[in-house]
Amino acid sequence: MSESARPEGTGAPAGASGTPSPASKPAASSPPRQGSYVRTVLKVLTGSATAQAIPLLAMLLFTRMVSVEALGIYAIWQAVIYIAIVPATARMEVLLVALPLASDRRLAFRIGMATSIGVGVLLSLIAMALQTLIQAQLPGWPLSASVLVGLGTWALAMQTLWLAMAVTSGAFGVVNRIRITSAGLTALLQLILIYFWPSGMMLMLGFVLGTSMGSWAAWIGLKQFLLAHDLPETQHAQHKPCHDWRELMRTHGKTPMIALPSALINTVAQQIPLLLTGTRFGEHAAGLLGTAWRTISAPMSIISTSAQDVFKNRAAEEFNRTGQCRGAYKQTLRLLAILGVFPSLVLFFWGPELFALVFGEPLREAGEIARIFAPLLFIRFFASPLGYTFLIVRQAKIDLYWQIGLLAVSIAAFTLPTEAMSAFRWFSAGYAALYVVYVLLQWRAAGGQQARPSGSGT
Repeated sequence: MSESARPEGTGAPAGASGTPSPASKPAASSPPRQGSYVRTVLKVLTGSATAQAIPLLAMLLFTRMVSVEALGIYAIWQAVIYIAIVPATARMEVLLVALPLASDRRLAFRIGMATSIGVGVLLSLIAMALQTLIQAQLPGWPLSASVLVGLGTWALAMQTLWLAMAVTSGAFGVVNRIRITSAGLTALLQLILIYFWPSGMMLMLGFVLGTSMGSWAAWIGLKQFLLAHDLPETQHAQHKPCHDWRELMRTHGKTPMIALPSALINTVAQQIPLLLTGTRFGEHAAGLLGTAWRTISAPMSIISTSAQDVFKNRAAEEFNRTGQCRGAYKQTLRLLAILGVFPSLVLFFWGPELFALVFGEPLREAGEIARIFAPLLFIRFFASPLGYTFLIVRQAKIDLYWQIGLLAVSIAAFTLPTEAMSAFRWFSAGYAALYVVYVLLQWRAAGGQQARPSGSGT
């Protein structure tokens, strides 16, 4: 979230003790060599860069083919999906990283697949039942959006699970193919559809079809890899395999159950700006915000997501070996902090001019929003992917408490101000301050047992 297939047992087994035995614990941390670490990040970065560049290039055409209001409705629709996939996967992608046995990982995957179907169906039914209320707040929201929101949730949840399976197995080449295939198909279908029927609904339909086809391609690509690289269960005699999903949840369910509310709160906090902007300041303002946020966050998340993929693998290995993961944490923090400075400065000084040049003069206001978000984007660039530290060292409650504070700041920032730009400024300042606290908490947690107070836990 090694260049070769990751051996089973490198993940942090949920529910197991976080302290290695004295006989096996090295005197000091032995983090992976920086050169090897960077090479692995760059390998994942190649696929992530391509996958992120595709929708950005498509956005150049979207802004000229559909209205800002249509982009706003599409952004709000996506925000609902990003919130819904958290319960849709039941956070099984977190458990997949922690489970040492292939048979247990397959059980966890099936649980996530079942919950994604259930949540998707339920979400569509609820949205259709509330269609009148939704249209009262968002006049541009069609009935088809309520139908497609459940399908989009299911498709994205399945892709999330496939990516977790690939990352857990060290199949970073497969991760690249999944991301590129899904992004390419989605952008292509969206462009074809809005060429003939320019509307936000066609963007939604293209997203559902492209993401679904990407998940199908993921299944094809991963099937043979997993069969070839999963180690025999006999090599893990110290781990007893679970016979069904009930036993799996009894034995290992604590980690995803604690991670779920934290992730849900975090996702709501991230998406609430779009939802509240649309309902309080209109679909046009939501379109500007959605365009700005997607454009500025996507390029930087290319690197941060790639680093997180590798960090999950390396930090879990280091934690299992030494009882702490500060070596992997420092490597990732240093790399991301250095890489994040330049794009943040560019946005801060030339954001409006760049947006007007690339997207046209009507979207200069989106560049003003990008300028406001530049400091926040820099801190979030390295703080957000390193938040996985809390799950690896099994201190997820700390993350949960911080996410609650983040949600409170988000709601306050977008409900108290009376103007959209004021809301964006308060949001950026509050978020940035909380992310500074987040980094300090992460560093403390990365120290593992040495940094944990007596009686703490998840």
